Amino acid sequence: MDWKDLGKTVVSAAPVLGGLLGGPVGTAAGTLIASVFGVDPNPEAVAKAVKDDPEAFVRLKEIELNHKEEIHSMT
Repeated sequence: MDWKDLGKTVVSAAPVLGGLLGGPVGTAAGTLIASVFGVDPNPEAVAKAVKDDPEAFVRLKEIELNHKEEIHSMT
């Protein structure tokens, strides 16, 4: 599992964030997601958190909305 793989899951809830995971700033985007979910900043931990959290898609969309400036600076 790498950030690009995780991006394929995230993109359905948060298209910009999911796209970033598949690109050169994937680690930065993944670290942002990890911090919100309270897990280690690695693809496996974030993927597990997303899978195990029934509210994951809502939380991912909230990350995209609440961290617009930070996400924009990654592009």
